[in-house]
Amino acid sequence: MRIAALAALLSIATAIALAALIWQQTHEDAIGVLRRDAAQQTDTLASVYRTGGIRALDAAIAEISADDPDNSLVAALVDAQGKRRIGVGPDRLARPLRSGFEIGVIGTGTPWSQSEAGVELRPLGRDYLVAGRLLNDWFIPRFFNY
Repeated sequence: MRIAALAALLSIATAIALAALIWQQTHEDAIGVLRRDAAQQTDTLASVYRTGGIRALDAAIAEISADDPDNSLVAALVDAQGKRRIGVGPDRLARPLRSGFEIGVIGTGTPWSQSEAGVELRPLGRDYLVAGRLLNDWFIPRFFNY
């Protein structure tokens, strides 16, 4: 009886450890995909800005946000103080600007202060381009402030 109970307990512990390992690997893969997508999005939007200026960038952001099926897009041009000039995203960024990929709360106002996002920040002239996705987007309504 004790051996059977020990075997059952060992089986449960093994199943939990395997589930945790699978979850961790899936999480790392998802973050990698998000990082690559955000980098590609900033590359594309930066090219649009360089070739057509702020009006072309605004039009491109409006076009991709209209095709966003889950309302999780973050794509904006912000000034050096983190205030949004155009696009989809918080009115003001929650933390100081640093180039590169980050995961965290990106905004100070609702709903942006209530969820984390994975975003790439890239200098673009005197401004910064912010592009990425909300991570827990299923409860975030769509906010457009053009």
